[in-house]
Amino acid sequence: MVHLQGTERLFISEDLIGYADKLTEDGVFSRRLDLLLMGFSHAVTNEIPPVDANEITRHELTRAVSLGDQQLPIEAVAHWYAQKLNCEVPEDEHDLLDFICRTAIAGVLELREQWEGRSKSQIQWDILTT
Repeated sequence: MVHLQGTERLFISEDLIGYADKLTEDGVFSRRLDLLLMGFSHAVTNEIPPVDANEITRHELTRAVSLGDQQLPIEAVAHWYAQKLNCEVPEDEHDLLDFICRTAIAGVLELREQWEGRSKSQIQWDILTT
């Protein structure tokens, strides 16, 4: 299993950065990274495949070491999920981070649609009950 060494940077798509900023400013999430992690969880839970790399423009967020204690579980889930989707299993840190972020973006895109028009408390309630 490949591990993130921290040299690569997590990213979100350019079209989602404004949405991430809005949710952070509204206090739904404390960091943009938290939205990305929620998107990853949502995508895996709902079997949403990663977005195509050619369909996004990357906006770097932070180094992979920012995952802290969440790093190992995310790495393991990403490997398992790639196998489940019959995708190519990440062979290096770059491929692993790319798969994680593209999966997370797919989840965030669906969440943005689902949360459209909802208030901070409604979104937080949705997070707590899913």
